Order: sequence, then structure tokens, then C-alpha cells
Amino acid sequence: MTRLVISGYYGFGNAGDEAMLASMVRSFRSLDPGVGLTVLSADPGKTRANHDVRAVGRLAFPRIVAALASADALVSGAGSLLQDVTSRRNLFYYLGLMRLAQALRKPVIVYANGIGPLRSSSGRRAVAEVLARARLITVRDRQSLAELESMGLTGILSADPALAMTPPPPDRGREILEAYGLAQGGPLVVVAPRTFAGASGATRAMAGACDYLARTLRARILLVPMQSPGDDRAAAAIGEAMREPAAMLRGGLSPAELMSLVGESELLVGVRLHALIFAAVMGVPALGIAYDPKIPGFAASIGLPALDPQGLTMEDLLINLESLLRDRIKIRQDLAVRVEKLREQAENSARLTLERLGR
Repeated sequence: MTRLVISGYYGFGNAGDEAMLASMVRSFRSLDPGVGLTVLSADPGKTRANHDVRAVGRLAFPRIVAALASADALVSGAGSLLQDVTSRRNLFYYLGLMRLAQALRKPVIVYANGIGPLRSSSGRRAVAEVLARARLITVRDRQSLAELESMGLTGILSADPALAMTPPPPDRGREILEAYGLAQGGPLVVVAPRTFAGASGATRAMAGACDYLARTLRARILLVPMQSPGDDRAAAAIGEAMREPAAMLRGGLSPAELMSLVGESELLVGVRLHALIFAAVMGVPALGIAYDPKIPGFAASIGLPALDPQGLTMEDLLINLESLLRDRIKIRQDLAVRVEKLREQAENSARLTLERLGR
């Protein structure tokens, strides 16, 4: 039986990371039904319940050492783990786990990671040193592949694991809309915000665009936090800046429930990467707000626009949103083709992992 320890940003209630983990678990089990999976989590009890895996605290180092000692490999991923923009501490946490596994003579698999941005020379050196000893590196986008190459490293282009999720049925999404009084009306527009430096201008622009769509199209506006409490504050700021009514989603929904809800919308505006991924999987035209390089990178891969939040205006948003609405039939057809290709790439990370471990 193959035994893997998986590290990542799990157990924090981030819908995107939980979607990636769910997809990774499904991919590994489809290839090796007897695979043993232990996940390092901020909330081991919830991770065990939600994903049917073993789980230990991400800071419970004696238990982590024991789990690694009995494992066949450490799988680091997926997500934007190896970057030092949001936190240098997190970068060195994930690198430290890899060093620990290597000290225990366990192979390290870097799984569908987003590499960078790496702003500090010390962070770049540390990443290059640790990844040079990895058994396998797969990355989720071409920018990450280029970042690896700039460090003299070789990786394999994969895709975000969440792209391999099976589209859920619409029933749950419709139930949620009914609960929020949004079952009837004009087009449903989902906005998935997050906090970031200099977000105030983008917040006003998104609020203005939502007001315009609500007035002219009778659009139903739903603000969807993907992670609490930070995204709740970002969503509330948009709602407070609006003059027309908007609903704000409350309560932790599963990735499948969120995806089902997104599938009921006609348009999505996403600051969160995985909101855009959920929209792509469900065939929903989406507009990205590029607070981070990963947003335009993914948007380009599915042929959809992404706008720079600096200097963003309501007019910029409306021009792009009206174009998406006008071309939505063709966009849905294009998304189906592009997402299928990305789904195959996403599944490939699990297959390559087991092959490199000789399983």
C-alpha cells in the first residue's frame, strides 16, 4: 500500500484549498484504491470528517515526524505554497517540511504548485536548494514553469487539481438561492472578492458595476466569500458601497455546494482564483480581478479576461461583463473544450506521483 503525507493550506476553511484536496484524494484513490493518505491540517477533525483521510495538526511536529517516518513520500501541494508575497513564514514552513522529509530519506513530490512570486533572494535560494532534491515537480501554470526554469530547475506543466472536480448537480445551488430569496429575477451575478493591498478602488468599481446591472437588467447580485473572515469583510465592503440590494452568502458551504451555486449564475466576477476555476468547470463566463499573477495566468488558459485592480473603473468592468453576456453561448462551448484539456493535465499529477514512486 502506498502511504502519502500531504501538506498544504488545509483546514483553514478556504473553499479553493478544500476543493484541491478533495480532488487530489479522489485522483489518488481512483489510481490506487488502497492508498493511505495523511493530511497536515489546521483542523484535523474537520479534515478527517470532510475528506475521509487520516489527519494530524500542521504544527504537531512529533506526530508529523512519525507520519513521515512511516510514509512513502511527502506530497507538497497543491496551491500557491512557494511564494513570499503573502508570508515568508509560510514559505519557510513548507520548505521546512520538505527538508524534514528529505532528512528522513523520504521522496518529496511538489504537486501542482504555483511557484512564486519570490521577492526575496533568501527565499529564492531556499526554494531552489530544496526543490533541486525533489523526486517530481509539477506546476499548475506556465508562469510557475518559467519561475522554475529561472532557477535552473525542471518541472512538468499540470493544472490546478480543482479543475478535475466533477461538476455537481444543480439541485443544491437552487436550494441555496431559494433560501436567500434569489430564486427568481434577472441574471444571477456572483461576485467572489478578497482583501488585498489597494483594494478600495476595485471595491467601488465592483459596487458600481453591480448597481448598474441590478438597475438595468434586474440582476440578482450575490456576494460569495470563499474564506472567512477575510472575504466576509471584502464582501461586506462591496455591499455597503452599493445602492441597490445585494445578498451576501453566509455559512461555510462545501466546495461542491459552492460549485453548484456558481453553476446557476450567468456571470461571475472573481478576485479569488478558485471562484474562477469553479466558474470554468461549470461553464460560466467569468471576469478575473488580477490582484496576483496567478489570476491573469489562469484567465488566459481558459480564454477569459482579467483586469488590473489598480485604476479599475466601473466602466472597465461593464464593458467586459456586457461582452461576456453577449458571447456567453460561445464562451460556454469554448470553456467545455479548454476545461477538459486542463482536467486531463490536473489528473496527470497523481499518475506521475505514483509512477515516480514506483507504484
